[in-house]
Order: sequence, then structure tokens, then C-alpha cells
Amino acid sequence: MDHNNFGAFGTGDWSSFGGDSSKSGYQNTWSNWGQPPSQQPKYENPYENYGYADNRGYTAFSGNDFGNFGTFPQKAGTRTGFGFNSALGPEWSQKHFGTKGKKNANRGQPQQQIPKGPKPVVTTGKTPTSVLHELFKNINEEFTDSGTTPKRYICKLNVDGHIFEADALNKKSAKHKCSEVAIKALRPDVYVEPFIEPVKAVSTPKKEKPQEVESQSNSAVEPQQKKQKRAAESDHQEQTKKQKLSPAEAAASLYDLMQRIISDSSEKYVPVFEITEELPPTTEVKKEEPVETTMETNEDGEQKKEKKLPKWYKDPATIFTVTLKFEEQGKQYQKSGKGRGMQRNLVVREALLDLFKVSHYDIKTVTLNSATKRLNHFSNVSTLYQIASILNCNITFDIELSEAAPLGEGKPFYFAKCKVESIDDSGRTAEFKSSDSLSKTMAKEQVALLALTQFFEIDLTKCEKKKESGDTQSLGPAATLHTHLAQTSKNGELKINYEFQDVEPKTTPPTFICHCLIGDKKFTAVGSSKKLAKNNAAVIALKEIFAIDFNALENEPANENAVDRNHNVSQLCHDIAEFAKREYHGMSKYYNVRPSNQVACFFLVNEKGEKRLIASGSSMQNIVDTGKLNQSGGKTLVHMDPIVLARRSLLRYFIQELAVMENDPENSVFIINKGKKADLKPNLQLILYANFPPVCSMSVRDAKVKKLAYVTPINFTPVPDDLMTTAEIRELKEIRVHCTADKIYKWNTVGLQGALLSNLLNTIKLNCIFFGTDAPVPDESLKFALAGRLGEDTSKLQLESIAAQMRVVTSYAQGWTRGIDSVEKIDHETGVTITGTPSKYSKFELFQLYLKLKNADTSITNYNAAKLKGAAYQRSKKAFYNKLEKAGLGKWQTKPSEFLDHFNVTLVKAE
Repeated sequence: MDHNNFGAFGTGDWSSFGGDSSKSGYQNTWSNWGQPPSQQPKYENPYENYGYADNRGYTAFSGNDFGNFGTFPQKAGTRTGFGFNSALGPEWSQKHFGTKGKKNANRGQPQQQIPKGPKPVVTTGKTPTSVLHELFKNINEEFTDSGTTPKRYICKLNVDGHIFEADALNKKSAKHKCSEVAIKALRPDVYVEPFIEPVKAVSTPKKEKPQEVESQSNSAVEPQQKKQKRAAESDHQEQTKKQKLSPAEAAASLYDLMQRIISDSSEKYVPVFEITEELPPTTEVKKEEPVETTMETNEDGEQKKEKKLPKWYKDPATIFTVTLKFEEQGKQYQKSGKGRGMQRNLVVREALLDLFKVSHYDIKTVTLNSATKRLNHFSNVSTLYQIASILNCNITFDIELSEAAPLGEGKPFYFAKCKVESIDDSGRTAEFKSSDSLSKTMAKEQVALLALTQFFEIDLTKCEKKKESGDTQSLGPAATLHTHLAQTSKNGELKINYEFQDVEPKTTPPTFICHCLIGDKKFTAVGSSKKLAKNNAAVIALKEIFAIDFNALENEPANENAVDRNHNVSQLCHDIAEFAKREYHGMSKYYNVRPSNQVACFFLVNEKGEKRLIASGSSMQNIVDTGKLNQSGGKTLVHMDPIVLARRSLLRYFIQELAVMENDPENSVFIINKGKKADLKPNLQLILYANFPPVCSMSVRDAKVKKLAYVTPINFTPVPDDLMTTAEIRELKEIRVHCTADKIYKWNTVGLQGALLSNLLNTIKLNCIFFGTDAPVPDESLKFALAGRLGEDTSKLQLESIAAQMRVVTSYAQGWTRGIDSVEKIDHETGVTITGTPSKYSKFELFQLYLKLKNADTSITNYNAAKLKGAAYQRSKKAFYNKLEKAGLGKWQTKPSEFLDHFNVTLVKAE
């Protein structure tokens, strides 16, 4: 098959596309992923079940194994045949309504209205609380402690102004009992099953007869074989009886070890602890008692509330002095330093070594066992410090910026180093280094775990078993946050409050915003329901306060339809995401290239929902060095980004389809309407899909400073008010390239076709933008950043993101265009292929391909002059830049044309 031929779309009768199926260069090139779920191929392994055409390359890849899209049956003699059934036929109407021969027999006659009775309430299998919430909507609940022993809780329910109370051993039972009372009082017609508070039953052990009496009573009647069997079982039980553990093996902590030794000792030991605290003399901090909150007035006359610290709060510089006394033995041990618990463990260690003569090996055993349990509830760093202080080790951390960090991601990569020096073990030292991480905290936690496992020999298998049976692992993020806060907060002073806010304007499906308030801190998240928004806010709070990465997926059942049910994305978004996954991984296997998930793709979708992948790009974020751009003649790519690279691949596809239109207009995706320029066929949608949304920190609706931004080596910087000249670029070796979010906004305003192709194409814009992972802002705010910063009408643009997370998997840059049987491998640092040749997506190669078109003006061989010829596009672009500047968003950083665009292409005429 000739891969440079351009065939018709799909197979069969394609009157809407044009072209004869017998002349089609593509076979089964449209996917049927829009079919019902029962007929769709299940996505199990993206590398399997790919039926590639034999010896035809990859041009016919998109859906070879899926078959053709089905057609709808024509029923009931209807002329449209879509969305109707046999109920519309005249025979069915006569059979069920008897209307044959009667013209509007009952039209205009009043119909008797039968009053509807109350809707029946089904209470079978439902708890009183669920039934109450079905019957009434305005319900407020409040729980209080009864103050009795054993502890009981009082639930107070306010149901439409009526107050009801009930108490129970736990809050859940109290609420069920109170709901039952409310239903019986307000709706006596509704039967609800009585709620019985669960009672823990304790079995009474069965008393065994004395062994002597039993042996006497049975000796006369039992056979000799039964006696031997019972004797053998008794010996086996004695052998398998669990041996008693030593105090060091059974102790959970050093203090527990000391208490066990004291309880087993015949001598009397009475340990007494004394703890004092003070601030270091070099720190001048006024120590005040907590006072009531007062109100002050600022310059504008508004009242603001003073921040109030909780009573349990301690200054981080507080020095604790812990003293352990044994008056009977006349011994006293004292330690001073930061951390009350750490100093207490140190004095207990000294007492164990000196007074109780415990070996260093036993102390190390207890310390490591305690650390194994602590890993489930505390960070690796705090556990490492605790072990090191008890075992006389010095810990030193050093965090550095990784050289392999991608440019322009907003957050660079870091790696951490940890040095452990042992004082007791003959000066043993070791150094550990973490891998690259997205934050300093993650890098520090990772290297601390290496030190715990390799230097102190912590067994992680025990930690995992303990972790699986831990209480917090089966809880949701909100309950986990409450548990950790209760463990660290003294006397419950720090409370959690959740505030919900609706998204305006209303969205379908609805979106909710939740604010999690803890002290003076505020954590905000969104979700398709209030519960999901609350959980997402709790996940952020766990990450920020306790450095805990809560993985919600571990608590969700595996289900291939979970995306649709949980994240409320449209069917088209879900289908495009799955189709892109299948196509890209299949392509990577077919061409034997290493896959990455930093991928962006462009799709065409027809009126039947069939999809075609036309361009893709994969790359890390990077700006090529200006030294390589100078004198490059347009043969070097400047901005390496998956979306930007996929768009350059899309431009090459447009040029290829323009060539098809010149030779066979019916088989092209373009159509000539009025004038000389082409448009995309009206029955086709152009869709952009990317795994990761672009960074929009300076362009979202809620951004503190709304500005255009350009990419720098480590983050994004607001654009200045001036433009760089060619001399400044060469002197500073710096070039200002706008971020991907700004470029998408420009494409949605002036078109994807660019200045060069605007000579032959009218404005082409995106119909849909889909992202495979969620952004830190709602979709509406992301839509504002990518299409509506100046108040444009964005109702026609469909933008959705799937609420999921991915770990970044990098590879070398790759580009693929439909119709070319290869994947181009690009060096993201140099902007050329890995073999050193110019990329086929560079300006030079695209301009050279453009000049081969029959409709192109071949008299203009200068790239910059060819771009300026598109006067309509240049006017729209200039007006767009002026609007941005007037709105205060900044000046668009146009690059000097003589630096990048002033190059000529020699046109070789075909003989």
C-alpha cells in the first residue's frame, strides 16, 4: 500500500463524505467505540488484540479490529428512520387506540382528574435514618456527650422545626433511635422497623471437669486405644504451646519495657517523671496566656478578627527538660532538648542501661519494633529522628534541585541526601540519595525510608501487614483527617469545619465547591457531589498538614465503568480517552518505541460518532537553547510540549489533506464553499485530547494576578511590557516563549491553521478539549483560561477533564501524522531528530511541503513573506493582541522575524 495516497474516509456508502469505497485507501479506518457498552471491545490490555493490516504500515491503524459502525433499522414506515419505533405505525395506533375512521373523536373533551394520593413509602430493608431523610428534607443534627460512664451520646434532630432526642452507646445508634422517634411522631402512617441497639455478647467459658475425676470415670469403660490417642494429643498440645516472650520481645516501647521489668522484679521501683519547659534565652518571644478573641478596626472601618492560637500550641523552639527519679534506689536521670516524647524516651533509655542493666541489643530491638508500628501513623522523617536519637545517631538532610527537571512545569524536581552517623557503633556512617521527586517533602520522605530500611534494617513486610489491618486504612479521607487531627490536637481544640458553595453558572452535571477550614487554614476542592468535594478537600488537607498522600483508589472497587459513574464525564469524553489510550499504546508497540503518558492527540469525529486519530505528539516541556536556534533557518523546533508538538503534526496533516483536495475533492476532509479558501467539512468535529492539562495558574478565573505568561527554566513568569530584540536575545541567550495555555487560547480565538495555512484555509477552531487528568481548578475555570479570558462566548466549546491522577512517565519526544508510516523521534533538548536531521514538523519542512501545493503561491519563497500574505489572519491576530493589552493581561511576546522566520526555501519543480 502506498502510504502517501489519500483515500476516502471509512468504508461502505459514505455519501456524506464523498468518494467511492472501492477506491478507498483506508479500510475500517473509523472506530465504532460509540456503540453500546455490550458491543464495545473491553479495554483489558492496551498492547493486545490489535489486528494490524498485513504489510500496510500504520496508516490504517485506527480501529482495524473494531469493524464498521452499525445502522439503525427503519421501523413503522417512518421517513427518518432514526429514533422512532413501530409505535408510530398506523396499525399499532388502530390496535391500541381504535382511531381508524374517527377524526379527533375526543378532542376538546374535558378529562376527569383523579386526585393522586400520597406516594407510598417503602421501608423494607431501610434504616430509620434513611427513611427519615426520604420523608423530610430540612433536617439538622447535633451530637453531645452525656457525661456518663460508660460513655453515651445524645442525638438531637431538628425536623422541620420539631425537636427530638435519643441516646445510645455510639452516635450512629443514637441517630437511628432518634429518627425512629421522629417518624412515629410526624408520620404515624409510615411503618418503620424498630431499631435495636446492638449489644456485644460475651460467651461464658465451659467449665471442664477435673482431670483426675474424668480419668477415674472413664478408665473403666474406655478402650486402651482411646487412652493412647488422648495421651498423644496431650503431648502434642504441650509441644505446640506458645512459649512466653521475653520483655524485650513483647515490649511496644522503651517505657513499656521498663514497666514489664519492674512488674517482674521482686525489688520495689517507683519511677517518677518531672517535665518542665522553657524558651531558649536567645529567642525573644513574649509568652502569653490564651485570651478571648477581640475585634479591631482597620483603616477602612471594617472589623477584622484576631488570630487565636489553641491552648495546646507550643512554640517550636521550646526546650523540654525531663527528669526521671527512683527515690528508693537514689537514682536520677535528666535530659533536655526539643520534643517532649523524645526526651522522655532518652531518660528511659539511660535508666534501662544503668539501673536495669538492659543490653544495647535489647534496646535496639524494642526501638526498631516500635518504629515499625510508627511508620503506619507518622512520617518517615519523624520516625527516623526518633530512632536516631535513641540509638545515638546523627542525621543530616540536604535537598537540592534536580538537573533533570523538565522546564516550564511550574514545580521543578528535587532530590534529597541523608547522612547517618552512628556514635556507638565505632563511627559507622552511611549516605543515601533519593530519586527525583516533585516536592522537597516527598524527596525527604523517600530518602528517610531508605535510611530506615538499609541502615536500621526495618522490615517493611511487617509494616505492610500492620498497615492493612490499621483502622485509618479502611476509612475515607474525611474520617482519616479527623483521626489524625484528633491524635495530634490536645483537648480537641482544633476543629474541622466544611463549607459548601455552588458553582455559578450552573453546570450539567452539577459541580460543588467545598472549603475545609482547620484553624486559620483553608483548603478548597471541587467535586460532582458534596461528598466527593468534601473528600477531595480532606485529601488536600492531609497532604498539606500531615504530608500524607491519601490514595482514594485503594478504597474503591475495581470497575471498568467507574469513570462514568464517579466522575460524570460525557460519553464522548470517556470514549475519546479510551480510544486515545488504545491507539497510542498500539502505535508504540507497532513501531517499537518507548511509550510515555505526556501525550496529546487530535481527532476527527463524524456525525455517527466514529473517530479517527490524525495527529499526536509526546514530549517533555522544554525550550530549546537560543544558541541552537541562531542561524537554524527554521529547521529547529523551539517549544517542546506534547500539545504544541501535536498541533505542528496537525498542520502537516492539513497540508496533506489540501493535496488530496486538489486531486480528489470528494475524498478530502476539506471542502470549498464560497471563495477560494477551504473549510473543514461541516459533519466533522475537531477534538484535542491530552493526558495532562496545561498550567493555567495566571489565567484561571480565580487567579490573583491575571497575566499572560512565558516559560522559564523552573516556572512561569508574567510577561513584561516590552519585547526582546534580536540583539538582546543573542546577548542574554534567552527567548520568551508563551506557555501552552496562552497558545491554546490564541488557537481558540484566531484559529489553529496559523498564518501560513490561512492563505488556503478559513478559520478552524476546536470543538472539544478533553484532558485525561483533573486540573486543580473546576472545568469552568479551565475553560475560561483556554477560551474566555476576554469574555468570549464559550458555549460552543466542550471542555471536560477526567477526575483521575497519573504519575508522569517520560520518554524522548515523538511525533506521528496520519498518512506517514513512521514515528519521528525528536531530541527535546536540541529540537531536531535524534539522528540530527531537521524534524518534519519544523517550519522549514512544513513550508517546503506547503509550496508543493498547486494552490500555493510559489512565487513567494520567503517564509516570513508567505505568512504576511494572509492579511485577514494578520488583522485578526493584531486585534487579538491589542485586546489583551487593553484588558491588562500584558503584551504578547512576538519573536523578531529576522531571528526565526527569515529563511528561504528553494523550490524544486517536478519533471
